[in-house]
Amino acid sequence: MTRQKALFELRPAQTTVRRSSMRFSYSADEIFPMFTAVREPEWEPAFRPVLLHDPDPLVPGLVFLTDSAKGRTYWVMTRYNEESRGVEYVRVTPSSDIAVIKILVSDTKDAGCEVWVEYEFTALEQPGEELVAQMTQSAYDKWIDEWQSKIEAALAE
Repeated sequence: MTRQKALFELRPAQTTVRRSSMRFSYSADEIFPMFTAVREPEWEPAFRPVLLHDPDPLVPGLVFLTDSAKGRTYWVMTRYNEESRGVEYVRVTPSSDIAVIKILVSDTKDAGCEVWVEYEFTALEQPGEELVAQMTQSAYDKWIDEWQSKIEAALAE
């Protein structure tokens, strides 16, 4: 039996997975929508999505794009479950990295909620390799803490 020549190139990429959580005094129903393309601009002014589909209703398959100093980023909502308050995205910044983002919001016993945010970063190019190297757990926790402060400020207005 002869071995067939591989028709692909294997190029292992740098990758990292980071998880962190936030606690809010608001209910899960109040917080969950803040993690959609429609509501995130309320707390992250630099996030200005261009939606390529009507977001009503929000459903998996929603495609949008954003622009930043890193370049254009393409987003796809791959999961949206209002009942379980879970949302997932895949975002691709061709000049840098791919990230799979998972967010789950759940009520707590004290009438507030907890939000779990997971990012799996995979480098595509040099800037992505730098991102993966710099995204220590401490740096990620700090970034998520900034999200929490911004969301709380937006909801207090």
